[in-house]
Formats: sequence, C-alpha cells, structure tokens
Amino acid sequence: MDYLIFIIVLVLVATLVVVLNYFYPFVRNRFSERLYGRKPRKKKDKDKNKRGRGTKKIPVMVLVERGGKAISKPIKRVDAANLKSAIRELVNRQAVIMTDEWTAYQGIGLEFDGGHGVVNHNLGQYVNGDISTHTAESYFALLKRGVHGVFHHISKQHLAGYCHEFSFRWNFRKVSDGERSEAAIKGAIGKRLTYRKAGM
Repeated sequence: MDYLIFIIVLVLVATLVVVLNYFYPFVRNRFSERLYGRKPRKKKDKDKNKRGRGTKKIPVMVLVERGGKAISKPIKRVDAANLKSAIRELVNRQAVIMTDEWTAYQGIGLEFDGGHGVVNHNLGQYVNGDISTHTAESYFALLKRGVHGVFHHISKQHLAGYCHEFSFRWNFRKVSDGERSEAAIKGAIGKRLTYRKAGM
C-alpha cells in the first residue's frame, strides 16, 4: 500500500513538474518520438511484421533540454501538425531544435531563432557537429526499460501518467534520493489523484 501511495505521489508531482515546465524557457532542445504498445501476437495479428509508424502502438513524444529537463507525453499521430504544435507550445523561440530527418519536422527551424539542426539516421549519421538526438534516445531507453522491466504492460488510458512519472525521474536524476522524495512529497500537498482522474 505504501508503494502504491508513493507511485501516486510521483505521478502527481510529475504532472506538476510537467505543467511548470511548459513555462520554462528551453535553450537547446532535442526532440524525438517513439511508439509504445504490445508486440504483435502470432500470425492472427495484422501488425505481425510491422514496426514503428503504421501500427496500433501509441506515439509518445519527448522534448529534452541539453543538460536539463525533459517533457514527454502521448500524441495522437506522428505527423507535422501534432509534432510542430507540441514544439511551438513547449519551446522558447530562441532555442535550437535538434531532430532526426523525419519529414514532419521540416520547416520548424524557420520559427525559432536558433534554427533547426538535423541528423540523418537513415544514412548512419548520429552526430552532425554539435547536433544529435542522443539525450532524447536516452530518455526513451529509460522509459522502455521501465515499461518492459517493471510495469510489463501499460494501458493507453494511463500512458500520460507513466510519461509524467518518467519525466519526473529524469528531471530529478542528479539529486539524492532524499531530495527526490522531498520534491515528490512537496508536489503532492493539497492534491488528490483518483483512478478516474489518472486516465488524464
């Protein structure tokens, strides 16, 4: 029961941290997206050999500030409208945007003073001078490890809560366990999370 309360507290605090980060000016940002969901089952499944886009998996986007905080959330589709609107909403206009070569990101650099740096993973390029998406990939590695190694299954209804929890973990990764616990408890004061609200 104590463990469940602690997880609920983490979700509450992570939600608060993400809301506060909407107003935080990012300087250099790495942006990426991933799909989360179950693996296809045997031959009956139409998604048997599909990977990535085009499956029933839920897309999750992450924005990671270089040397700083992360924000992640599920999005409806991995298309230009959704990705660009998320970037516009969360990123300071003086920022440098760093992404992979996915065409949905094209043109976003015109809206930011720092421009848009691209690495082309299809050509085996993972660093382009100062431009890379390594930090965003690291975030997704932690989220994936949490899903497969700890939770085993996450529902679409609660995916946003899991994203908030891992954003909280990322944002407080460099502090002691005591400081992290204190931040979680402070963020939970005066809040109540019911199962119905947890679906976000």
